[in-house]
Amino acid sequence: MFQNKSIVSIDIEGSGSSPAEIIEISVVRAYLGKVIQEKTWLIQPEGDVTDRATNIHGIRKSDLYGQPKFTEIKSELLSIVQNSILLAHNVSVEKSMLARYLPEWEPIGFIDTLKSSRYLLPNCSSYSLSELIEELKVEQFFIDKVETKSHRAKYDAYAALYLFFELLKIADNQKKPFVGYDKNVIQNSLF
Repeated sequence: MFQNKSIVSIDIEGSGSSPAEIIEISVVRAYLGKVIQEKTWLIQPEGDVTDRATNIHGIRKSDLYGQPKFTEIKSELLSIVQNSILLAHNVSVEKSMLARYLPEWEPIGFIDTLKSSRYLLPNCSSYSLSELIEELKVEQFFIDKVETKSHRAKYDAYAALYLFFELLKIADNQKKPFVGYDKNVIQNSLF
């Protein structure tokens, strides 16, 4: 299904404006259960960063002065994500942003750790990424690779990837199929 494919866990932090602009993006590329590449960019937006967004992720407009615009990192980002499956917690959010910013990318498929968590862990009190990471004690596997906490792109990209690894083990232990993977047959209909 997806085990022998390259997977890119992507997390995006937005400006909070409408439409939202990408102000931070992190990509963690994995193959056969191992991280093989990672990259994080702060992105200078055209508009403002709302106070509400800053309260969530801590990124202020002033933090983004001198950072590249998305067009300046686009080709590097595309080279990292090519021929990969897009993984995210509530993947529809990243799908919609990437459809606007990177429409030429056609992921092989999509993995949604939110969907698979709801299926494999039906009695959780919360399905937020941070709550799942804490409940399953997954942070210990990646905390040394990040310097920030949740609601920053690098942390959340690693958290989603390692949550996925844990969910694969849970599915195997429960002898259940892994739910949360969709093949990208026609990209436009999925976005």
